[in-house]
Amino acid sequence: MPVNLSPAAGAAAQFFTDNGVPLAGGLIYTYAAGTTTPQAAYTSSTGGTAWSNPIVLNSAGRVSGGGEIWLTGNLAYKFVLYDSTSVLIATYDQIRGVGDTTELLAFEALLAGSTGSSLVGYTQGGANAIATTVQAKLRQTVSVMDFGAVGNGVADDTAAIQAAIDVFKLPAGTPATVADTGGGIYFPRGIYKVSGLRIIPVDSSNNGAVNGITLFGENAVLKGTAACTRILSIDTDGDITKNIADICVDGLQFDLSAMTTTGANGSVGLWLENAYACSFRNLSFFGGPTDNSHIYLNRTGSSMSFYDIHCSRIVVNGEDFGAAQLVLTTCQFYSVRCTGIRINAAWGLGFYGCIVENPGNAGGNEAAFQMSDCRNITIIGGDYEGSSASDIYLDTSAPGTYGVSKVYSVNNSVASLATYISGEISNGYFQDQYNSIVAVIGAYPQATVGTSATTIYSFAGNPTSGGNTLSFAKIGVTGSVSSNVFYDEIVVCFGGYVTRVVTATVSGAPAARTYTLSGGNLLQLAMASGSYLVKTVALIAPN
Repeated sequence: MPVNLSPAAGAAAQFFTDNGVPLAGGLIYTYAAGTTTPQAAYTSSTGGTAWSNPIVLNSAGRVSGGGEIWLTGNLAYKFVLYDSTSVLIATYDQIRGVGDTTELLAFEALLAGSTGSSLVGYTQGGANAIATTVQAKLRQTVSVMDFGAVGNGVADDTAAIQAAIDVFKLPAGTPATVADTGGGIYFPRGIYKVSGLRIIPVDSSNNGAVNGITLFGENAVLKGTAACTRILSIDTDGDITKNIADICVDGLQFDLSAMTTTGANGSVGLWLENAYACSFRNLSFFGGPTDNSHIYLNRTGSSMSFYDIHCSRIVVNGEDFGAAQLVLTTCQFYSVRCTGIRINAAWGLGFYGCIVENPGNAGGNEAAFQMSDCRNITIIGGDYEGSSASDIYLDTSAPGTYGVSKVYSVNNSVASLATYISGEISNGYFQDQYNSIVAVIGAYPQATVGTSATTIYSFAGNPTSGGNTLSFAKIGVTGSVSSNVFYDEIVVCFGGYVTRVVTATVSGAPAARTYTLSGGNLLQLAMASGSYLVKTVALIAPN
């Protein structure tokens, strides 16, 4: 049995009366701490022989024999000291042997327990900082490792991360309590193997917001398993009557290299459905089947923003102009194996400073942008690069039910793409750096035209003006017959569309006119009736 030397009367101690006289015959009773229950003390470090209780002092006021008192380890004692006539002199309680670690071990166990961090104080540096505890400070952010995620790329962390996310699956509407206000979920450095994570609202009300969840990390990797089809899905669980909002994802990487489901929505890194007012920043995507989409927005609402995203392809499927007010800033679509940005049924999208590299990488007619049923698309200051004869900047060859209109494309570098626009766009504005071998409009060809479309000018390439290569041209067309004279200004977007922007009738009542661009470079004119002599004149510059 382990024993420890007593700090009171333990070795060579001597006791005295209040008058300084040795306490001859004095009595020391030993009890369990805080009680009157006798508790044995021992004569030596072996703990083999117990003292009598009380211990009787010799004539010099010392413990007789070896003069030592040893106490049982892990036990606390109370000493009561009397003189030889049993008059109380003093009481000493909560005595433990020298070197007894019982209390220290108990305190260490308390610190290591679930409430230990509440016993440690914390104060932020700086003036007016408020004192708190380490527990309160750490609970300001939730880590996926708090719920058992390992992040070693081998263990399946799906359940642990989902448990962290589910902490914030909160009711919709105005937060009623602090617990309803959402929070941040931190991904420490690591590779987190997952079979699919979801953020969904918890109630059946419309606009079932979760009151704000932020997933953030220091470039931690979410790695999809072979069976995974969506690494992270933010959706309403198939209920199109609900929305989900106020989600932010920042500083994560999505690894689709082990995922095997093919198709545009087969293996997806980030899936958004019926979501709005969300933001995504500093995300990287890599791997996956050749025809997959790294980001897929399905029936997604307004006010969505993407900043510094690096991926292969993003698909926006709004369904009847459902997606609106989406902004992509300085996003890069690298080594694209198919169309980089696919937009269907959307309006009010903005692309600023984005990059698409080699959209025709997999062969076939692929494009930086593929658009159908969309309008009000702004593309500014980007770099769209290609390396094959099939690369296209804007593909609107399958315009959908409503067509593509109001595309504003300015100050983009599209010099290395083989085709500027494939298909038709109405009411757009284009002025990009599109370089090709061009023919200068300067001749005055004439033609007699009628109700069937007749070619009035053939462009060998895009026009130039003042040494600047333009992606569209404004052309003046004059015509006359008898007393009927007209002058039209039209804008020709090469590989795209023709629209008449100004009509000036000089004299008489000219018949209605229809302009088309056939084969990408044949400007054609048809009249409602009669025939006219037409002369095309290149204007100095488009605007």
